[in-house]
Amino acid sequence: MEPAQTLTTAFRQWDSLLDLAKEANVWVKVSYFPEAVLGSETYPFRRAQQHFERLVQSVGTSRLIWGSNFPPVARACSYAQAL
Repeated sequence: MEPAQTLTTAFRQWDSLLDLAKEANVWVKVSYFPEAVLGSETYPFRRAQQHFERLVQSVGTSRLIWGSNFPPVARACSYAQAL
Protein backbone atom coordinates (compact mmCIF):
# COMPACT_ATOMS: atom_id res chain seq x y z
CA MET A 1 0.00 0.00 0.00
CA GLU A 2 1.22 3.48 -0.85
CA PRO A 3 1.89 5.88 2.02
CA ALA A 4 -0.69 8.60 2.49
CA GLN A 5 0.40 12.03 1.41
CA THR A 6 -0.72 15.39 2.62
CA LEU A 7 -2.26 18.02 0.40
CA THR A 8 0.89 20.05 0.93
CA THR A 9 2.90 17.20 -0.58
CA ALA A 10 0.40 16.55 -3.37
CA PHE A 11 0.40 20.19 -4.47
CA ARG A 12 3.96 21.16 -3.52
CA GLN A 13 4.76 22.39 -7.05
CA TRP A 14 1.35 23.81 -7.84
CA ASP A 15 2.51 27.39 -8.45
CA SER A 16 5.15 26.11 -10.88
CA LEU A 17 2.50 24.07 -12.69
CA LEU A 18 0.27 27.13 -13.01
CA ASP A 19 3.17 29.12 -14.46
CA LEU A 20 3.95 26.34 -16.95
CA ALA A 21 0.28 25.91 -17.86
CA LYS A 22 0.13 29.52 -19.01
CA GLU A 23 2.50 28.74 -21.88
CA ALA A 24 0.66 28.61 -25.21
CA ASN A 25 1.71 25.06 -26.11
CA VAL A 26 0.95 23.38 -22.76
CA TRP A 27 -2.12 21.33 -21.87
CA VAL A 28 -2.73 19.89 -18.39
CA LYS A 29 -4.07 16.42 -17.70
CA VAL A 30 -6.52 16.75 -14.82
CA SER A 31 -7.80 13.20 -14.40
CA TYR A 32 -5.20 12.44 -11.74
CA PHE A 33 -6.74 14.73 -9.09
CA PRO A 34 -8.44 11.93 -7.08
CA GLU A 35 -5.25 9.87 -6.95
CA ALA A 36 -3.06 12.89 -6.17
CA VAL A 37 -4.90 13.44 -2.89
CA LEU A 38 -5.29 9.77 -2.01
CA GLY A 39 -4.88 9.43 1.74
CA SER A 40 -5.34 13.11 2.53
CA GLU A 41 -9.00 13.58 1.65
CA THR A 42 -11.91 11.68 0.18
CA TYR A 43 -14.63 12.33 -2.36
CA PRO A 44 -15.81 15.02 -3.11
CA PHE A 45 -12.21 16.29 -2.57
CA ARG A 46 -13.23 19.78 -1.43
CA ARG A 47 -9.71 21.12 -0.91
CA ALA A 48 -8.42 19.62 -4.17
CA GLN A 49 -11.37 21.26 -5.93
CA GLN A 50 -9.98 24.61 -4.81
CA HIS A 51 -6.74 23.86 -6.65
CA PHE A 52 -8.71 22.75 -9.70
CA GLU A 53 -10.75 25.97 -9.67
CA ARG A 54 -7.55 27.97 -9.45
CA LEU A 55 -6.21 26.10 -12.49
CA VAL A 56 -9.39 26.79 -14.47
CA GLN A 57 -9.24 30.49 -13.56
CA SER A 58 -5.58 30.64 -14.51
CA VAL A 59 -5.59 28.88 -17.89
CA GLY A 60 -9.23 28.28 -18.79
CA THR A 61 -10.86 24.99 -19.74
CA SER A 62 -9.74 24.75 -23.36
CA ARG A 63 -6.31 23.37 -22.40
CA LEU A 64 -7.38 20.88 -19.78
CA ILE A 65 -7.33 17.19 -20.68
CA TRP A 66 -9.37 14.56 -18.89
CA GLY A 67 -9.25 10.80 -19.22
CA SER A 68 -10.94 8.19 -17.06
CA ASN A 69 -7.65 7.02 -15.52
CA PHE A 70 -9.54 3.79 -14.91
CA PRO A 71 -8.81 1.40 -13.24
CA PRO A 72 -6.11 3.17 -11.12
CA VAL A 73 -8.56 5.89 -10.04
CA ALA A 74 -10.61 3.21 -8.25
CA ARG A 75 -8.03 3.38 -5.44
CA ALA A 76 -9.34 6.85 -4.61
CA CYS A 77 -13.00 6.88 -5.65
CA SER A 78 -15.57 5.20 -7.85
CA TYR A 79 -15.57 5.72 -11.60
CA ALA A 80 -18.82 7.69 -11.32
CA GLN A 81 -17.27 9.97 -8.70
CA ALA A 82 -14.23 10.49 -10.91
CA LEU A 83 -16.50 11.70 -13.70
